[in-house]
Amino acid sequence: MLKDDLKYLYEIQKLDIEIDELSTNLESIPERIRQLTLDLEKHKNSIEKEKEAIEHLKESKSDVEKKLSNIKIALEKNKKKEKVIKTGREGESLLKEKENLMRDEEFYTNKLKEINDKIEKSTMNLSNLEDSLEDVINSTKEDIKLYNEKEQELKNEIEELEDKKKRIAVHIEDPAIVKKYERIRENRDGVGVVVIDKPICGGCFVKLPQEIYNELKRGEEIYYCEICGRILLWKGFIDE
Repeated sequence: MLKDDLKYLYEIQKLDIEIDELSTNLESIPERIRQLTLDLEKHKNSIEKEKEAIEHLKESKSDVEKKLSNIKIALEKNKKKEKVIKTGREGESLLKEKENLMRDEEFYTNKLKEINDKIEKSTMNLSNLEDSLEDVINSTKEDIKLYNEKEQELKNEIEELEDKKKRIAVHIEDPAIVKKYERIRENRDGVGVVVIDKPICGGCFVKLPQEIYNELKRGEEIYYCEICGRILLWKGFIDE
């Protein structure tokens, strides 16, 4: 009977909705695995960047230390020259030179402290990153393993549902109905059949002519919504 075909078609749709949900989850897995891999690479890159930063800071530290060393040497020479000053002009020149050297010494001393603080901070960050790397690697491997297992599980579930669909479809007398349903489903957000218990389409909610609604309850002919094109199924057939 036609109404039986519609009931079977409705059962197929329930399975299709399940399959769609599972397929959506299945399609998201490769992206999740890719993101896990990217996160691990970011962690490794952070370690390399921190190492590079430390090396750069050490080079800057070496340059500053050389400058400070030269300043100290210059201050010693300045001090020796003070002992043999012959004119007032020489004294003024040496004093100005000393003030400039002392100002530079203070500047580079502060610069050295700043660099040492940065080295200490970067070294600590590097240590934390290196200490946690193994955990991140193991966690990533475990998560990818779980996602791979989930992927296979979803594939198996989808396969089982597809088999159920086939077993139901053999009971439908008119195979053309299934093909029509599939075409509608593709164009209507995965829903080809709507169940109604009043003269309103359950898909687009347009009001149906009363005579069409009355004919629907007879189950002698397939009716489609004039607006969205979905197959209309009277709820009473499902409740029988």
